[in-house]
Amino acid sequence: MSRTSAAQRLAGIASLVLAPLSLASCGDSGAATPPPTAVVAERLVFISVKDCAESNKIERAACEAIIDEAIARHVANAASFTSTKSCETAESADHCERTAAKAYRPRLLAFLVTASTPPTAVPLYAANGGDPGFHTLEGKPILVSDETLTFSKLASAALEQ
Repeated sequence: MSRTSAAQRLAGIASLVLAPLSLASCGDSGAATPPPTAVVAERLVFISVKDCAESNKIERAACEAIIDEAIARHVANAASFTSTKSCETAESADHCERTAAKAYRPRLLAFLVTASTPPTAVPLYAANGGDPGFHTLEGKPILVSDETLTFSKLASAALEQ
């Protein structure tokens, strides 16, 4: 047998063995793999640490930590006004408070808590429209009609005042 024919025979055998393997990676492999499902963290509205902790969604220590951070964000970033009138014009009547610096700012009423890992909270203020709810520092509405949110009983009661 010549070298060429032995090499050709070996190449032929190799192609017979490898062909099914190369075809296995082509086309539909059968069952499609579904895309991973994103876990959406629950978003809740509370008025206090106690309200948050009593929901049993987040541990009390975590409620304290995230609400303290939200209060610090409120103190540092809430809009500041020189008079009650200018504050109430922007925020609505009876929704302003006087600061130690003798300025006025929106009154902090509630917290939007995201039950993620780790959990987070942002300060909420009275809504500026006819729809019941709150708004964030950035003015984003947080409304009772939003079915992706859960309002605690105390947060819902605060809206009625």
